[in-house]
Amino acid sequence: MMIRRSLASLTSRVSLSLFVAKQQQRMHTLGSRLTRGGGGIVSALSRGGVNSSDNISKNNNFSYCLISIRTLKERAGKSVKPGTNLVVENVPHRVTKIMQGKRGKGGGFVKATLKNLITGFTHEQTFTSDEMVEHADLEKEAVQYSWSDGQDFIFMNSLFEEVRLSKESVDKQGQFLLEGQEVKLLKFKDAVIGLELPTICEYTVESLDESKSIGSNCPAVLNCGATVLVPLFIKEGTRIRVNTEEHSYVDRA
Repeated sequence: MMIRRSLASLTSRVSLSLFVAKQQQRMHTLGSRLTRGGGGIVSALSRGGVNSSDNISKNNNFSYCLISIRTLKERAGKSVKPGTNLVVENVPHRVTKIMQGKRGKGGGFVKATLKNLITGFTHEQTFTSDEMVEHADLEKEAVQYSWSDGQDFIFMNSLFEEVRLSKESVDKQGQFLLEGQEVKLLKFKDAVIGLELPTICEYTVESLDESKSIGSNCPAVLNCGATVLVPLFIKEGTRIRVNTEEHSYVDRA
């Protein structure tokens, strides 16, 4: 019986080692091809950190690997759509809305509203349909909000390491953070450029100021500290859903 268990254990370890070695070789080969072709971006992520395709096979603690491939440039008529992230003047922007049209006998165009992902400011820009635009390859890292010391917001990543973001980088989204809330850090070229909250989050109304009512709405202070306008039928203690991008009331939870 002991011999059978030992053989079974050994067979399992050998099978796992062969599987990992095969995956490492495949990732190494794919990464080398993409690097030579120059047609995209390859990012290899492992539990031990971020490794290039050249050293994946050397990582003895390999546990999982994620390859992210993206064409750098495409025609504006095809790729400029709401939700797309673009690089404009070396800065990442997000397309929030578009209007397409055609100039007489000329080609088509796309008029886009772009949001600067670093400053938060928006502006409009027009692209010809055949114009080549560059995609912003953004990485997202899941973290959990812990607390704020008044200057920085502190988050905990999957390795239980503290990640600090200044008030300036978090911008207005910091007011919607709750202790223990799961959010995502946005990274561009290995630098953290901002924070992404779920678009719709639930909060509790802590107080109302009906003396400052605007039409059929009044300001409400939420348990996260933010203030939003809510309908007059909302009472203290009510759970509501809020759009964190538009800073607006959605409905009762």
